[in-house]
Amino acid sequence: KDRKNPSHGTWCETYLANKENLDYCKRFNKKLTNDNIIGYYIIYSDYVKKDPIYNNGLLVFYNHTWAGSNYGKDEIKKHEKYINDIKKLEKQFSPIHVILYYKDYNNKKLTDILKKNKLNYITNGPTNNSEFYKILAENIQKYRYCTSSIIGTHVWCCLSLNRYFFIYGDGEP
Repeated sequence: KDRKNPSHGTWCETYLANKENLDYCKRFNKKLTNDNIIGYYIIYSDYVKKDPIYNNGLLVFYNHTWAGSNYGKDEIKKHEKYINDIKKLEKQFSPIHVILYYKDYNNKKLTDILKKNKLNYITNGPTNNSEFYKILAENIQKYRYCTSSIIGTHVWCCLSLNRYFFIYGDGEP
């Protein structure tokens, strides 16, 4: 692939589109240029790796909902099933926090399901925020374990920060 124009989804595209992000990340790795960025996870490969605050804590990367989602009855059932599956992990991990896409964080139907199940949730904010990557790395570093039901850039972010990562669930909701 063209290293000057990598195709790694919105994370990298947002990053490359924002000169302020590149300048910010250069503070952690002086060798960064537009020519050697091949994916988001490499940006923080030299980031200071901290011991987790929650030694047995689990950060759940919740799937983004799609645009135009109205959270109909069938969708809500899928969310409730997945959240019930997450709750089953409470015997092994404590605390469990769910990290949501910023639009999902503002979706009352989803957050009500999380609240009803007594699951705490956080967000990194919008991806075009110049502090987004810093916030993401700081959130990941609080937990020793991370999970998701899908593979995405977040997997490499967790691994590059020396966190254990596992796939849990069937890709729903």
